[in-house]
Amino acid sequence: MDKQDLKLTSSEIGTLWAEYINGTAIEIVNKYMLSIIEDEKIRAVFEDALQTFEKQKKQITTFLENEGFPVPIGFNESDLNKGTKRLFSDIFCLHYLHIMTLHGLLGHIGS
Repeated sequence: MDKQDLKLTSSEIGTLWAEYINGTAIEIVNKYMLSIIEDEKIRAVFEDALQTFEKQKKQITTFLENEGFPVPIGFNESDLNKGTKRLFSDIFCLHYLHIMTLHGLLGHIGS
Protein backbone atom coordinates (compact mmCIF):
# COMPACT_ATOMS: atom_id res chain seq x y z
CA MET A 1 0.00 0.00 0.00
CA ASP A 2 1.29 3.41 -0.98
CA LYS A 3 1.69 6.09 1.71
CA GLN A 4 -0.57 8.40 -0.29
CA ASP A 5 -3.43 5.90 -0.04
CA LEU A 6 -3.40 5.80 3.77
CA LYS A 7 -6.34 7.51 5.44
CA LEU A 8 -6.59 8.78 8.99
CA THR A 9 -8.67 6.70 11.38
CA SER A 10 -11.79 8.05 13.08
CA SER A 11 -9.81 8.26 16.32
CA GLU A 12 -7.12 10.35 14.66
CA ILE A 13 -9.71 12.66 13.09
CA GLY A 14 -11.40 13.05 16.50
CA THR A 15 -8.08 13.86 18.11
CA LEU A 16 -7.30 16.50 15.48
CA TRP A 17 -10.77 18.00 15.91
CA ALA A 18 -10.35 18.15 19.71
CA GLU A 19 -6.84 19.61 19.39
CA TYR A 20 -8.20 22.35 17.14
CA ILE A 21 -11.09 23.26 19.47
CA ASN A 22 -8.96 23.15 22.63
CA GLY A 23 -6.10 24.99 20.96
CA THR A 24 -8.28 27.83 19.69
CA ALA A 25 -9.85 28.22 23.15
CA ILE A 26 -6.43 28.53 24.74
CA GLU A 27 -5.30 30.82 21.92
CA ILE A 28 -8.09 33.30 22.73
CA VAL A 29 -7.25 33.26 26.44
CA ASN A 30 -3.59 33.80 25.57
CA LYS A 31 -4.49 36.72 23.29
CA TYR A 32 -6.46 38.31 26.11
CA MET A 33 -3.55 37.81 28.51
CA LEU A 34 -1.12 39.20 25.95
CA SER A 35 -3.28 42.33 25.77
CA ILE A 36 -2.91 42.96 29.53
CA ILE A 37 0.64 41.79 30.25
CA GLU A 38 3.01 44.59 31.21
CA ASP A 39 6.29 42.69 31.71
CA GLU A 40 8.18 42.55 28.39
CA LYS A 41 9.84 39.18 29.10
CA ILE A 42 6.52 37.53 29.93
CA ARG A 43 4.98 39.19 26.87
CA ALA A 44 7.68 37.59 24.70
CA VAL A 45 6.86 34.14 26.11
CA PHE A 46 3.18 34.61 25.22
CA GLU A 47 4.04 35.86 21.73
CA ASP A 48 6.15 32.74 21.20
CA ALA A 49 3.32 30.50 22.47
CA LEU A 50 0.87 32.12 20.05
CA GLN A 51 3.28 31.69 17.13
CA THR A 52 3.81 28.05 18.03
CA PHE A 53 0.08 27.34 18.11
CA GLU A 54 -0.43 29.16 14.80
CA LYS A 55 1.94 26.64 13.17
CA GLN A 56 0.09 23.75 14.84
CA LYS A 57 -3.28 25.13 13.75
CA LYS A 58 -2.12 25.32 10.12
CA GLN A 59 -0.88 21.72 10.27
CA ILE A 60 -4.14 20.46 11.81
CA THR A 61 -6.09 22.36 9.13
CA THR A 62 -3.97 20.75 6.41
CA PHE A 63 -4.53 17.25 7.83
CA LEU A 64 -8.29 17.74 8.03
CA GLU A 65 -8.58 19.30 4.57
CA ASN A 66 -6.46 16.53 3.02
CA GLU A 67 -8.92 14.00 4.44
CA GLY A 68 -11.90 15.94 3.11
CA PHE A 69 -13.15 16.92 6.56
CA PRO A 70 -14.36 20.42 7.40
CA VAL A 71 -12.20 22.51 9.70
CA PRO A 72 -14.02 23.28 12.96
CA ILE A 73 -14.98 26.86 13.65
CA GLY A 74 -13.38 26.74 17.08
CA PHE A 75 -12.89 29.96 18.98
CA ASN A 76 -11.95 33.15 17.17
CA GLU A 77 -11.56 36.92 17.54
CA SER A 78 -15.31 37.35 18.07
CA ASP A 79 -14.88 35.47 21.37
CA LEU A 80 -12.26 37.95 22.58
CA ASN A 81 -13.22 41.13 24.40
CA LYS A 82 -10.02 43.16 24.41
CA GLY A 83 -11.75 46.06 26.16
CA THR A 84 -12.16 44.07 29.36
CA LYS A 85 -10.35 45.39 32.40
CA ARG A 86 -7.33 43.56 33.71
CA LEU A 87 -8.33 40.42 35.62
CA PHE A 88 -4.96 38.73 36.21
CA SER A 89 -1.43 39.64 37.22
CA ASP A 90 1.48 38.98 34.87
CA ILE A 91 2.74 36.22 37.18
CA PHE A 92 -0.67 34.52 37.17
CA CYS A 93 -0.70 34.65 33.36
CA LEU A 94 2.73 33.03 33.21
CA HIS A 95 1.66 30.33 35.68
CA TYR A 96 -1.48 29.68 33.59
CA LEU A 97 0.63 29.27 30.44
CA HIS A 98 2.92 26.84 32.25
CA ILE A 99 0.00 24.70 33.43
CA MET A 100 -1.68 24.73 30.02
CA THR A 101 1.61 23.72 28.40
CA LEU A 102 1.81 20.74 30.73
CA HIS A 103 -1.78 19.78 29.87
CA GLY A 104 -0.98 20.09 26.18
CA LEU A 105 2.06 17.86 26.52
CA LEU A 106 0.03 15.25 28.37
CA GLY A 107 -2.61 15.43 25.63
CA HIS A 108 0.03 14.70 23.00
CA ILE A 109 1.22 11.66 24.92
CA GLY A 110 -2.25 10.15 24.77
CA SER A 111 -2.77 10.90 21.09
